[in-house]
Amino acid sequence: MPGRAARGHSPPRSGRRGGDRHSVALHGLRRPGLELALTTADFDNPRFPGGIAETTSGSTGRGIPVRYNWPFLAAETAEELLLLASHGLQDAPLAFWMPGPPGIAGLHNLLAHAKLGRPPERWFSTSPAPRRDEGLAFWVDRGWRAARRLFPRLGPAPEWVPAERADEVAGWLACSPRPAVLKCFASSALRVAGAATAAGLDLSRHVIFAGGEPLTEERRHFLARAGLRVYARYAATETGFIAGACPFGEDGGEMHLYADPFALIGPEPGGPAAPLAFTTLSLAAPKVLLNVELGDHGRLRRRSCDCALGRAGLSWHVRDVHSPTKLALEWVKLGELDFARLVEEAARDLGGNPDELQIWIGTGAGGASRITLVLAPGAAVDPAALERRLRERLPSLSGGALAAKLWFDSGALAVERRPLRLGPGQKMRRIDAPLDRREGASAHARSGIIHSVAWYHSQAT
Repeated sequence: MPGRAARGHSPPRSGRRGGDRHSVALHGLRRPGLELALTTADFDNPRFPGGIAETTSGSTGRGIPVRYNWPFLAAETAEELLLLASHGLQDAPLAFWMPGPPGIAGLHNLLAHAKLGRPPERWFSTSPAPRRDEGLAFWVDRGWRAARRLFPRLGPAPEWVPAERADEVAGWLACSPRPAVLKCFASSALRVAGAATAAGLDLSRHVIFAGGEPLTEERRHFLARAGLRVYARYAATETGFIAGACPFGEDGGEMHLYADPFALIGPEPGGPAAPLAFTTLSLAAPKVLLNVELGDHGRLRRRSCDCALGRAGLSWHVRDVHSPTKLALEWVKLGELDFARLVEEAARDLGGNPDELQIWIGTGAGGASRITLVLAPGAAVDPAALERRLRERLPSLSGGALAAKLWFDSGALAVERRPLRLGPGQKMRRIDAPLDRREGASAHARSGIIHSVAWYHSQAT
């Protein structure tokens, strides 16, 4: 597939993925006459063996551990400062509405802002503090709370503010004497907008940077009606921060690509969305990657811009980033197939017929992502029993412990009894999703994902 590579000020270079494809997987690399046994740890940057541990969402299998080192976080801090400066917000009051431990998104952002010397004033957490019986997550949370008492510059400890208390977050923004910044998930931004509208709060002076879920046109319109200025951010555990929204873009969804730490191969500029493949260039990168697809699709174009990001030479723009093979709700991403398999097993264990169950992927009020597990009217499975079983089973997936709490409690995941939907030819799909999502997932499956092992291929040849 034709693509473009972007790095700093260099001209785009044409490339083609798949012309020299090999049978690869995380457990090994196999070529004619060569076989290498590999583990995910083989792709860790050998220059920085320590650091802060994170884990990928595991959307294509088990989560992959990633370690961030301090030089890497320092580079991200420079990108974050450029983003804030481009919006005139480098000195603005800041808050997060992100999960606390065991979720990593909040801690990652907190460390970047602590390095910047501008930690958030508040950290609203969409997840409650871990209990003692939750093992490592409990001790990570307690360790962080102890560390920030000794080093206040690290910023605040997370305070639980679930989805139904979005008015508290909206109130913090409204009470700020000057323009403030909130970092949160796209679906959380919708809740803030809804709470502000219900309470009659004016949030037009403030800015929300939203990531983790696509900032779709429907969502942008809903947020604009509430008077909010919301801009997209793009990050991945394997690469860190990838792109930040341009203040002069067509809308809040157009982002400057942080092209110094990595090169990117993607669609032809101005063309339709296609898979994005990353190659790390930074010596401090947590993983050594060569043309690695992380499961995201997006659109690219190149244009000059007079914002701080554009003046720094970041002329490549990316937008409409989405993950056809991932379910992203409430700051948690799970693999679509892994989730479907778990739901089927839970229903089977409760005596259910697999043809009496369907997973509907859609949107709720204002475009918030929503998953409905639909049981046929005559299904033997009780909806409440299926919800209880899923709350028990979801923690078996990477990221599932948070999903078990956040998805059900926020209403992003529900179990209902309804007539099932039939597709073309009166065939029933296990997963019923919008057409654009199904087509994107098919294209992604055809693209032949290469996970991290390409680095070994380059060394072997």
